[in-house]
Amino acid sequence: VLDIDDESGRVLRITSRARGVGAKVGEVERTFTAFATVHGLVIPTREVVRFNGQLSETMAREYVKVDVNPLLDEGFFDGAPGRD
Repeated sequence: VLDIDDESGRVLRITSRARGVGAKVGEVERTFTAFATVHGLVIPTREVVRFNGQLSETMAREYVKVDVNPLLDEGFFDGAPGRD
């Protein structure tokens, strides 16, 4: 379920059934509390996470750097699994 702000069009919250704390399946609610504009794209940079209604510090994230379409060194993915 997406909770979208009518005025800005930003996704404010995502709620889904997923794996959470201790690999248990339950309701995961991610509420985005900060945003950054990178190359014209608005991206959430901080989230508060609840698992089955309980605040989960281990699942929360804050992104200090976000890049869109970065230039990668040639061969960047050569060591990736499944790239034989």
